[in-house]
Amino acid sequence: MKAAELVQQRMFESWQYYQGELKSVVSPLSGEQLNFRVVPGQRSLGELAAHIVYGRAKWALTVLDAPDPELQPLLAWEEPGDQPPTAAQIVQGLDLTWQRFTALIDRWSNLPTEAALSERDVAGLRTIWGMLEHDLHHGGELSFCLGVFGLVALDM
Repeated sequence: MKAAELVQQRMFESWQYYQGELKSVVSPLSGEQLNFRVVPGQRSLGELAAHIVYGRAKWALTVLDAPDPELQPLLAWEEPGDQPPTAAQIVQGLDLTWQRFTALIDRWSNLPTEAALSERDVAGLRTIWGMLEHDLHHGGELSFCLGVFGLVALDM
């Protein structure tokens, strides 16, 4: 195995672990805890977690460049005044978006090395990197806020 393949594998395994950590810290949160916010005007715990799912859904729909009836409703999670999702719905959204991204990554990993990537695939690979950055940024924010309230934070 080439060094670059080992790095890619490790990055994916780490992101997969991170996915599990996100689910494990969100799933036990009550409706009241999801509404905790460190300061007024900033996202609550639930809004932070829902924003991660929203971002993934938005980016996945961009990469797929096709409607996805399961992802489309997740875009409404950013609209003000809507009923916030429950912890179970957030975890379901994390799973659903994770499935979409792993399917894309699997597809790209099966391309022959000499194959030229289409513009769509290149854009998709850039999107995966952007999504990882988004996950890490907002997941860190969520973890910090959980810690402020004495709740279990991500174990990284």
